[in-house]
Amino acid sequence: MPQVFDSDAIPIALALAGALICLGAGFRDLRAGANERVIFAWWGLAIGALGIATGHLWNLGGGVAESGRDVFRFEGIYGSRRPFQAALVVLLLAGGLLLSPIVLRRVRTSLGDRFILPFVALGGLAAFLVVRTISLHAIDAVLYGKQVLGWHPGSLFEAAGLAAFAVVAVIAARAGPPARKADAATANAIERPATAAER
Repeated sequence: MPQVFDSDAIPIALALAGALICLGAGFRDLRAGANERVIFAWWGLAIGALGIATGHLWNLGGGVAESGRDVFRFEGIYGSRRPFQAALVVLLLAGGLLLSPIVLRRVRTSLGDRFILPFVALGGLAAFLVVRTISLHAIDAVLYGKQVLGWHPGSLFEAAGLAAFAVVAVIAARAGPPARKADAATANAIERPATAAER
Protein backbone atom coordinates (compact mmCIF):
# COMPACT_ATOMS: atom_id res chain seq x y z
CA MET A 1 0.00 0.00 0.00
CA PRO A 2 1.44 3.42 -0.90
CA GLN A 3 2.49 5.59 2.00
CA VAL A 4 0.51 8.79 2.60
CA PHE A 5 3.00 11.38 3.88
CA ASP A 6 6.33 10.44 5.45
CA SER A 7 6.14 8.49 8.72
CA ASP A 8 9.55 9.88 9.72
CA ALA A 9 9.18 13.50 8.65
CA ILE A 10 5.69 14.07 10.05
CA PRO A 11 6.52 13.13 13.69
CA ILE A 12 9.66 15.30 13.54
CA ALA A 13 7.65 18.24 12.18
CA LEU A 14 4.95 17.80 14.83
CA ALA A 15 7.52 17.57 17.64
CA LEU A 16 9.28 20.71 16.38
CA ALA A 17 5.94 22.51 16.13
CA GLY A 18 5.15 21.61 19.74
CA ALA A 19 8.60 22.77 20.85
CA LEU A 20 8.23 26.11 19.04
CA ILE A 21 4.80 26.66 20.60
CA CYS A 22 6.22 26.07 24.09
CA LEU A 23 9.30 28.21 23.44
CA GLY A 24 7.12 31.04 22.16
CA ALA A 25 4.81 30.80 25.16
CA GLY A 26 7.81 30.81 27.50
CA PHE A 27 9.32 33.95 25.96
CA ARG A 28 5.91 35.64 25.93
CA ASP A 29 5.43 34.91 29.62
CA LEU A 30 8.99 36.05 30.31
CA ARG A 31 8.25 39.43 28.74
CA ALA A 32 4.99 39.59 30.69
CA GLY A 33 6.86 39.11 33.98
CA ALA A 34 5.42 35.68 34.71
CA ASN A 35 6.47 33.53 37.63
CA GLU A 36 9.80 31.76 36.96
CA ARG A 37 8.18 28.35 37.47
CA VAL A 38 5.81 29.01 34.58
CA ILE A 39 8.64 30.04 32.27
CA PHE A 40 10.78 27.02 33.19
CA ALA A 41 7.77 24.74 32.70
CA TRP A 42 7.31 26.02 29.15
CA TRP A 43 10.97 25.61 28.36
CA GLY A 44 11.07 22.15 29.93
CA LEU A 45 8.19 21.07 27.72
CA ALA A 46 10.01 22.54 24.70
CA ILE A 47 13.19 20.61 25.55
CA GLY A 48 11.18 17.40 25.87
CA ALA A 49 9.59 17.90 22.46
CA LEU A 50 12.98 18.75 20.93
CA GLY A 51 14.36 15.56 22.47
CA ILE A 52 11.67 13.53 20.73
CA ALA A 53 12.41 15.24 17.40
CA THR A 54 16.15 14.66 17.81
CA GLY A 55 15.65 11.01 18.77
CA HIS A 56 13.49 10.48 15.70
CA LEU A 57 15.91 12.31 13.41
CA TRP A 58 18.88 10.15 14.43
CA ASN A 59 16.87 7.02 15.24
CA LEU A 60 18.20 6.96 18.79
CA GLY A 61 15.49 4.55 19.90
CA GLY A 62 16.44 2.03 17.25
CA GLY A 63 20.11 2.39 18.14
CA VAL A 64 19.44 1.81 21.85
CA ALA A 65 17.26 -1.21 21.07
CA GLU A 66 19.95 -2.73 18.85
CA SER A 67 22.60 -2.08 21.51
CA GLY A 68 20.43 -3.92 24.01
CA ARG A 69 20.15 -6.90 21.65
CA ASP A 70 23.94 -6.91 21.28
CA VAL A 71 24.32 -7.03 25.06
CA PHE A 72 21.92 -9.98 25.29
CA ARG A 73 23.83 -11.78 22.52
CA PHE A 74 27.17 -11.11 24.22
CA GLU A 75 25.84 -12.46 27.52
CA GLY A 76 24.44 -15.51 25.74
CA ILE A 77 20.85 -14.87 26.88
CA TYR A 78 19.40 -13.46 23.68
CA GLY A 79 16.94 -16.36 23.36
CA SER A 80 15.63 -15.86 26.89
CA ARG A 81 15.60 -12.05 26.91
CA ARG A 82 11.80 -11.65 26.78
CA PRO A 83 11.11 -12.19 30.50
CA PHE A 84 13.64 -9.45 31.29
CA GLN A 85 12.02 -7.11 28.76
CA ALA A 86 8.54 -7.88 30.05
CA ALA A 87 9.60 -7.26 33.66
CA LEU A 88 11.17 -3.93 32.65
CA VAL A 89 8.01 -2.85 30.84
CA VAL A 90 5.81 -3.78 33.81
CA LEU A 91 8.18 -2.00 36.22
CA LEU A 92 8.19 1.19 34.15
CA LEU A 93 4.42 1.23 33.68
CA ALA A 94 3.76 0.53 37.35
CA GLY A 95 6.20 3.25 38.39
CA GLY A 96 4.57 5.68 35.99
CA LEU A 97 1.10 4.93 37.30
CA LEU A 98 2.23 5.38 40.90
CA LEU A 99 4.15 8.61 40.27
CA SER A 100 1.71 10.28 37.88
CA PRO A 101 -0.81 11.45 40.53
CA ILE A 102 2.00 12.91 42.64
CA VAL A 103 3.59 14.72 39.70
CA LEU A 104 0.27 16.04 38.38
CA ARG A 105 -0.74 17.27 41.83
CA ARG A 106 2.57 19.14 41.99
CA VAL A 107 2.01 20.58 38.52
CA ARG A 108 -1.48 21.75 39.48
CA THR A 109 -0.41 23.44 42.71
CA SER A 110 2.76 25.01 41.26
CA LEU A 111 1.70 25.91 37.73
CA GLY A 112 -2.08 25.69 37.50
CA ASP A 113 -4.55 23.44 35.72
CA ARG A 114 -3.62 24.65 32.23
CA PHE A 115 -0.29 22.79 32.35
CA ILE A 116 -1.75 19.40 33.24
CA LEU A 117 -2.67 18.30 29.71
CA PRO A 118 0.68 19.28 28.12
CA PHE A 119 2.55 17.35 30.81
CA VAL A 120 0.22 14.36 30.46
CA ALA A 121 0.64 14.35 26.67
CA LEU A 122 4.42 14.63 26.79
CA GLY A 123 4.75 12.12 29.62
CA GLY A 124 2.54 9.63 27.77
CA LEU A 125 4.64 10.04 24.64
CA ALA A 126 7.85 9.52 26.59
CA ALA A 127 6.46 6.34 28.17
CA PHE A 128 5.34 5.05 24.76
CA LEU A 129 8.76 5.70 23.22
CA VAL A 130 10.57 3.98 26.09
CA VAL A 131 8.31 0.92 25.85
CA ARG A 132 8.82 0.82 22.08
CA THR A 133 12.58 1.03 22.56
CA ILE A 134 12.54 -1.95 24.94
CA SER A 135 11.19 -3.86 21.93
CA LEU A 136 9.16 -6.56 23.66
CA HIS A 137 8.05 -9.03 20.98
CA ALA A 138 4.34 -9.02 21.91
CA ILE A 139 4.26 -5.20 21.83
CA ASP A 140 6.27 -4.99 18.61
CA ALA A 141 3.74 -7.32 16.96
CA VAL A 142 1.11 -4.63 17.55
CA LEU A 143 3.22 -1.53 16.91
CA TYR A 144 4.63 -2.89 13.66
CA GLY A 145 1.49 -4.73 12.57
CA LYS A 146 -0.70 -4.19 9.54
CA GLN A 147 -0.04 -0.83 7.94
CA VAL A 148 -2.69 1.84 7.44
CA LEU A 149 -1.99 4.15 4.48
CA GLY A 150 1.61 2.98 4.63
CA TRP A 151 1.97 3.71 8.36
CA HIS A 152 2.55 1.17 11.09
CA PRO A 153 0.17 1.48 14.10
CA GLY A 154 3.06 2.60 16.30
CA SER A 155 3.92 5.46 13.95
CA LEU A 156 0.27 6.51 13.80
CA PHE A 157 0.03 6.51 17.59
CA GLU A 158 3.20 8.57 17.91
CA ALA A 159 2.06 11.13 15.34
CA ALA A 160 -1.36 11.39 16.99
CA GLY A 161 0.30 11.89 20.39
CA LEU A 162 2.58 14.61 19.06
CA ALA A 163 -0.33 16.35 17.37
CA ALA A 164 -2.30 16.17 20.62
CA PHE A 165 0.67 17.65 22.51
CA ALA A 166 0.87 20.57 20.08
CA VAL A 167 -2.87 21.22 20.38
CA VAL A 168 -2.97 21.15 24.19
CA ALA A 169 0.15 23.33 24.29
CA VAL A 170 -1.68 25.94 22.20
CA ILE A 171 -4.72 25.69 24.49
CA ALA A 172 -2.51 26.09 27.57
CA ALA A 173 -0.70 29.04 26.03
CA ARG A 174 -3.99 30.78 25.27
CA ALA A 175 -5.44 30.03 28.70
CA GLY A 176 -3.46 32.84 30.41
CA PRO A 177 -2.99 35.37 31.69
CA PRO A 178 0.26 34.06 33.16
CA ALA A 179 0.98 34.37 36.85
CA ARG A 180 2.96 37.56 37.39
CA LYS A 181 5.76 38.11 39.85
CA ALA A 182 3.91 41.12 41.20
CA ASP A 183 0.82 39.00 41.83
CA ALA A 184 2.86 36.51 43.82
CA ALA A 185 4.45 39.29 45.85
CA THR A 186 1.01 40.76 46.58
CA ALA A 187 -0.32 37.38 47.65
CA ASN A 188 2.63 36.89 49.98
CA ALA A 189 2.12 40.34 51.48
CA ILE A 190 -1.53 39.55 52.15
CA GLU A 191 -0.73 36.19 53.74
CA ARG A 192 2.21 37.48 55.84
CA PRO A 193 1.12 39.26 59.02
CA ALA A 194 2.50 42.74 59.48
CA THR A 195 5.42 43.15 61.88
CA ALA A 196 5.43 45.63 64.76
CA ALA A 197 7.72 47.98 62.81
CA GLU A 198 5.41 47.91 59.78
CA ARG A 199 2.45 48.82 62.01
